[in-house]
Amino acid sequence: MTKINLLSHKILIPQVDFIQAVNSQKPFTIALDGTLSFTPLQVPSIFHGVGARNNAALGKPTPITQTLGPSYTLTLQGPQIAIDCSMAWQTITTLNLPNASYDDASGDGISEFGDDELESIGWHATDFDIDYRSMVEHLEAHAKGVLLCIEREEPYHFSGLGFLEDLTEARALLRQYCIDTIHDKIAHDANYAPNSLDSDQRKALDYFGIETK
Repeated sequence: MTKINLLSHKILIPQVDFIQAVNSQKPFTIALDGTLSFTPLQVPSIFHGVGARNNAALGKPTPITQTLGPSYTLTLQGPQIAIDCSMAWQTITTLNLPNASYDDASGDGISEFGDDELESIGWHATDFDIDYRSMVEHLEAHAKGVLLCIEREEPYHFSGLGFLEDLTEARALLRQYCIDTIHDKIAHDANYAPNSLDSDQRKALDYFGIETK
């Protein structure tokens, strides 16, 4: 997965395109790469909504640097608009949260997946003490998608939202990771010896299609 730190993420948009979008008074989306579109919200995105008009013919114009509201820092750079996302990270995470594949932004850790099938895999895996953190780290290392995060180095702080691009791929990756991990636990950890498994663990084995001797 591609990691994007909102505290350092900046994008450039041609002024002409930006002003046209704002003055249209139609909902528009600004993607992570600065692409403007009038399609329904695509996540993850930087902005989605109707900007404040910048048309002097309609009365006192809103300065172009204020057209997205107070959370966004906009500056003019020649023929382009630069958007600094560092002050808008709360606005951006709120915008994208309902569609996140998982939420690691609350400070309480990851407790579930947004996709029902991923959540079913995760729920059964916890019977073998495979936590959501390890599952997410595997997906972040191997699956396609975006990790939209807030990361500070001093003092170190990290939180973020994960967006998986291909759920079919992610489900297969996570299922195989859990199967491999359970096999390893049964083979090398006496706490998971076949004759000591409880009923929930045996149900998890059935769910993953794992047979024990």
